[in-house]
Amino acid sequence: MNSLIYRHSIYRAFVLKLLIALLFFSLSRAIFLLFNLDYFGEMAPGEMLIALLAGVRFDIAAVIILNAPFIVMNTLPVPFRSRRGWQLVSNAFYYVLNIFGLALNDIDTVYFRFTAKRMTADIFSYVQTGEDDFISLLPSFIADFFVEFLVWLVLVFVFILLASRIRVRPAEATARLRFYLLNTIFFFIGGTLAIVGIRGGLQLRPVTIIDAGRYVDARNVSLVLNTPFTIIKSFGHTGLREVHFFKSAAQLESIYNPEHKGLADTDDFKGYNVVLLIMESFGTEYIASLNGIPGAPAYTPNLDSIISDGTAFRAYANGKQSIEALPAIVAGLPSLTTRPYITSAYAGNNINSLASILKKYGYRTAFYHGGRNGI
Repeated sequence: MNSLIYRHSIYRAFVLKLLIALLFFSLSRAIFLLFNLDYFGEMAPGEMLIALLAGVRFDIAAVIILNAPFIVMNTLPVPFRSRRGWQLVSNAFYYVLNIFGLALNDIDTVYFRFTAKRMTADIFSYVQTGEDDFISLLPSFIADFFVEFLVWLVLVFVFILLASRIRVRPAEATARLRFYLLNTIFFFIGGTLAIVGIRGGLQLRPVTIIDAGRYVDARNVSLVLNTPFTIIKSFGHTGLREVHFFKSAAQLESIYNPEHKGLADTDDFKGYNVVLLIMESFGTEYIASLNGIPGAPAYTPNLDSIISDGTAFRAYANGKQSIEALPAIVAGLPSLTTRPYITSAYAGNNINSLASILKKYGYRTAFYHGGRNGI
């Protein structure tokens, strides 16, 4: 058994353990895919591969956040960090937090079938509300989904087996000044790399749930994400409170029952280009054809000519930030929470929009932005 234990310097040992954790997060994504092939089965093999590879970016962020205590304890420039007691506490953080993260991923292999999205922080409020029911039903959950539970146990066993082989070699005696100088430098370098990993790169904004949509269709973003990441990113966000204004669907239909007519219901669909012009802080008072002010200056003659030849609608929104514009314009989503939709816990939801409707007709999207990317 001792021949299978590998002793390394403290830096090499903790980096190897982080890589092992990252590997098992990727394995849990592959397991998530296998248990939900019915949902993701329509993806092309190339798109599946892209999703699995792109997911590493989100795994890195989640692994670093979960292992923050472990990273700090192994990079802190103190001479006793290699001692047995210190390493026992450090490894306790490592195993408990990573096993918990793998458990969340495994739970989502089942829970995803009911919600079609990764769990977010609101799951804790659901569990807390029905805590007694949850505890009493837990044995039946394990029995009903025993295969998924067994896979998690095997994954955890192999994870512990591999990670436990990596041990820290006792530190060699060195000059105290040299030790503190070098290890303080390494501490700040490690902290900088950790921040970059948590942010998902060097882009202007940290990576968030909606960034998964860069790699796959909105329907498949859950394959790119991991559950610890979505919970962490949605933690503290104010969710929507479910309200019921009508006693039944029949009562609602008796008051308002509109006829929905889509593109497929028309015979005159021409397939023309669709261009949306989105202007920042450009109110209707500057558009002569809309402001109704006699003799007002024509600041937008070309736009006025287009409006006069077409059908113009007056619409209103409650958003106050630029980031709230696209969900409102493209998907008709008002600002219902204290956070913009694309940074909220609902960003990974599969919703309908102008883009998803036109995609059925072979349309492709190009977005031209006058500012810097990431702002």
